[in-house]
Amino acid sequence: MVKIDNMKSRVLREILKEYGLDFYVKYVYCGKEKCRSCPHGPYLYASRREGGKVKNVYLGKATASLLAKKDEIVRKVLELLMEYEIKNKQIEEEFKKKLSDLLQDLLSQEEHFD
Repeated sequence: MVKIDNMKSRVLREILKEYGLDFYVKYVYCGKEKCRSCPHGPYLYASRREGGKVKNVYLGKATASLLAKKDEIVRKVLELLMEYEIKNKQIEEEFKKKLSDLLQDLLSQEEHFD
């Protein structure tokens, strides 16, 4: 069961990366000489591509509720992707049908000119 969940998680991350969105957890060193609690965190970040550059956005301390929100965002993004794929297939099928109809009309008109 865990192996399947890990595979799903990895596939989801790859899909999101393909579309320019990634989430990661990071620990941060504060740089203070006498700090005994370094590294600090974990903190949740999102990264996305904008015009060829990667922009990192701090989302907050990686608490269970924030990680659940991240999972909700991922779910919604995947729903949008699935919706897009379905609409894209419908548009492609409509285009092929219209193209076929157009070609048949043109060929039938050509026969009338003979």
